[in-house]
Amino acid sequence: MPSGRGTPRCRDFGTGGWRLEPAGYPDGVLPVLKYTVMRLALFVVVLALLSWAGAGKLTAVVGAALVSALVSYLVLRGPRDEVARLLAHRVEARLDNPGRFGQGLREDEQVEDAAVDRAAAPDPARPNDQA
Repeated sequence: MPSGRGTPRCRDFGTGGWRLEPAGYPDGVLPVLKYTVMRLALFVVVLALLSWAGAGKLTAVVGAALVSALVSYLVLRGPRDEVARLLAHRVEARLDNPGRFGQGLREDEQVEDAAVDRAAAPDPARPNDQA
């Protein structure tokens, strides 16, 4: 049965299990969207608290940005890790697919690896050089 808009599809995002994802969204949009909305909601709550406490506009905005970043680092670990796994999976899929981006990424990776190997190798012109 073809999946139309609103019909759930099963997806595995490297979490070890299959989950339903609403059709109509490209792969991975929903976890990223959920994480972004949670971060924004946390920012708005902290901003409201600082404004209520009497902080100036600039102080409230900067303070809310800093506090919400720290709190989201501690509280939103699960959603952040899910988004990170999703993005890592998508990068690997692009590297494995020799389509539009895959070949160029593999070539860049090989050039970078060769440069690192050259930098790590001892220079034969300087016999006392230690790598």
